[in-house]
Amino acid sequence: ETKPPRLRWRLLGTHTTEMLGRDNTGKFFDELYPPEDARDMAAPVFLIQEERVPLRLTGQSLFAGKDWIHYECLYLPYAGDTQSVAMIVGGIVYEITGT
Repeated sequence: ETKPPRLRWRLLGTHTTEMLGRDNTGKFFDELYPPEDARDMAAPVFLIQEERVPLRLTGQSLFAGKDWIHYECLYLPYAGDTQSVAMIVGGIVYEITGT
């Protein structure tokens, strides 16, 4: 059985680190999240790699224990000189919906 690749946050911007109260830059998903949450966080990444299409997501920040924050993000696949996705670039906006 082949293990899926380890995913990491290469760079997180100031907006994200301030809203979530932590900076996960350079950290692997499996270091940050319980196994089920890590799988949930990785699912969009694997979908983008497989389909090679952008992905827009919206919802509450449940994974960060901050369900009073709403987010909207856009992930864009980057293939460079190849046909396979080498990196995913994303942007995210947070909105405080209540406390």
